Amino acid sequence: MKSFWTLVVFQSLPTFLLLGCSESAAEKKARQADLADKIESLVELPEGSGPIESYGRNYQIEDDGSVRGFYLSFPEPDHAKIGEIRWLESSDDFLTVLDGGCEYIAVIYNPQSDDVSAECSGVQ
Repeated sequence: MKSFWTLVVFQSLPTFLLLGCSESAAEKKARQADLADKIESLVELPEGSGPIESYGRNYQIEDDGSVRGFYLSFPEPDHAKIGEIRWLESSDDFLTVLDGGCEYIAVIYNPQSDDVSAECSGVQ
């Protein structure tokens, strides 16, 4: 019969390996901050928009590695406040505004081409 500790170690090994390979919360936050900095250094805001600091910037990483985002110049619960950045966990958290003008800016970042597109929403 195997000893108790042998069973504990071998049964727990897959969990330890998974935890050891996963990204820590601090690493994830640093990676997201670097990615937001990159996007914001590349983005050219549309004519009629305010400075980037006048928006709450919300981002989400898509399954294909691209980043979809939106900038809001008005307060909206559960989204970034003006001047802040928030990373959304799910597409359910994503806000779409159809006639917000440049109060709502849709942003898409393609990491393969290093391109960022930004468009105001609907009527301005």
